[in-house]
Amino acid sequence: MSSQWVDQPYALIGTTAFSKDSSHAAYYVATQMALAHNGILRGLNSIYLQATHIPREDLGTTRDFLTYCQCWGESMHHHHDAEEEVFFPSIEVISGVQGIMEHNIEQHRAFTPGFDLFQEYSRTCLPKDYDGQKIKSLIEGFAGPLTQHLHDEIGTLRDLDKYDSERIRKAYKRLEKSLMATDNYRIGPLVFGTADRSFEGGMHDFPAVPFFVPYVIHYWFARRHRGAWRFNPCTMWRDRRELAFKGLQSLRASVNDARGNSILEAEKRRTGALIPLTWNIMCSSSGIKANESDSGETLFKSQGVLHFGCWFLGLDYARAVLRDSKMLIMDEATASLGHETGIRLQETITALTCAVLTKAHRLRKVIEYDRVLVLEQGEMVEYDEP
Repeated sequence: MSSQWVDQPYALIGTTAFSKDSSHAAYYVATQMALAHNGILRGLNSIYLQATHIPREDLGTTRDFLTYCQCWGESMHHHHDAEEEVFFPSIEVISGVQGIMEHNIEQHRAFTPGFDLFQEYSRTCLPKDYDGQKIKSLIEGFAGPLTQHLHDEIGTLRDLDKYDSERIRKAYKRLEKSLMATDNYRIGPLVFGTADRSFEGGMHDFPAVPFFVPYVIHYWFARRHRGAWRFNPCTMWRDRRELAFKGLQSLRASVNDARGNSILEAEKRRTGALIPLTWNIMCSSSGIKANESDSGETLFKSQGVLHFGCWFLGLDYARAVLRDSKMLIMDEATASLGHETGIRLQETITALTCAVLTKAHRLRKVIEYDRVLVLEQGEMVEYDEP
């Protein structure tokens, strides 16, 4: 992990001074709100740091980044609307002090004009007209008052410790319920992808959810805008990762594994995520036909040429060959398969129309390729047609 991550340029909020204090619900609420605000700040920093490194000629990547900006703006807008409509009125009732949260509402109004300009740009900008410097300039126009508000509100919440603890807790629970009533296809992956479970030594479990929820987010809700989530600073399991587009990192980030994840991601394989699959695979001179099963998974189907049970490895192969990629990189692609199965899969690979780069130790694996490069102790010794 590089020294510069998304804890800057806009500073995160520390909680160690009060998060372990269980004497009043106000400290719990302040902690939870600080962690939510840190997610907003990480998302903002992620956009700011990557904006000028997005390749403008890659319209797909630019479109995904603009979608990411839209989702971040929608998430923040939903957060502050819920505060004003649900949480702040409850605090007024509990405290008996009219206008007790007025300063926080005024701070909302302070950053709104600049924030609205950012939202408008992310919604209306065409990928071909994208300007990363413009994104940074727009952020600089509202980030100061926004950051000030996100920090100041935590102090306001801590000061609620003079009021009824249980009522404060219940008011926050109502806010949480309101925040969950959102578009999980656009907001859910952002919330999890901006939550760092290692923050402050890993003392927080935020958001606190059952173990299977990140899998649901990753494999279901994140599918609709999959390309946008590569700009998240964390995986859906809330593990830190390198930013996808930051200087020289951009080239590495443009290379994806078979599941569509950047090679920089830490979530390559996870125990418990393996689900047995049974596939019908067709390898013939007529090519590959992809169909969608009832469960939504892409399968190879034929008239019974080959049938075998496999794990998610099979799904990796399917995605790799069915994605519209310019290059497919295979590392010992058939090494773990039986002889006959390997031959069938090899025929499929060599029938692809994209460029294929394969690492192999057996000549028969690459005999039909256009060029073969032979290495010995890291040095090229041969490069020619087979």
